[in-house]
Amino acid sequence: MADADVVLVNGGINDVDIRFILNPFTDKRQLVHRTGRHCYGSLKVLLTRALAAFPRARIVVTSYYPVLSEDSHVPFLSDFLATLGVPIDPAFRLLEQHMDRVTILRVVFTKVVRNCRIFHEESTAGIQRAVAETTGPDGRVRAALVPFTATNAALASNPWLFGIHADLTVSPEDPMAAERHQACDLFETDIFQREGCYRASAGHPNQRGAEAYADAILAAL
Repeated sequence: MADADVVLVNGGINDVDIRFILNPFTDKRQLVHRTGRHCYGSLKVLLTRALAAFPRARIVVTSYYPVLSEDSHVPFLSDFLATLGVPIDPAFRLLEQHMDRVTILRVVFTKVVRNCRIFHEESTAGIQRAVAETTGPDGRVRAALVPFTATNAALASNPWLFGIHADLTVSPEDPMAAERHQACDLFETDIFQREGCYRASAGHPNQRGAEAYADAILAAL
């Protein structure tokens, strides 16, 4: 392993927590702080250790993306968020005395999209900073910045991320759904976690998104 030629590095969003990013109650300042802590501070520590562990390798750090954007299809929002463990019923209960449900959905959607944009921008800036501060004169650490736009978010017009089907079962879009369903039944005992397991592809790169990642990685190399 120490003689590897290339090492791919990706991380931070699980530490920030996708449920924190997609929660309409999340405070902007806390999101900026948490994203910087993990997508810059922790990443810089990891890159420093990776340079020592793989003295010959080029190390490529991949960027993130806006999970949802202003181009995402609003009517699917509730089901999509529930799939990722972020039910928005509490927001409806708090706000329904002041506005109708359609307006509430728009308000929630605006907040969630803002959070996704903040995470995308702050994580990209943090990754670039961490790479610049660790790469050294040999340039072994490089950033692969995938050119996601608003239209490439989940549920958007040209998605590079898997969403969900708007059918009665809110089924997943990815081609491995049937095989994963069987594995979820075998190994996940919690009924709520199992439902999330069935739809685990939501918010992750689809084939087009994977191709965009591959192009960015090759360009970085």
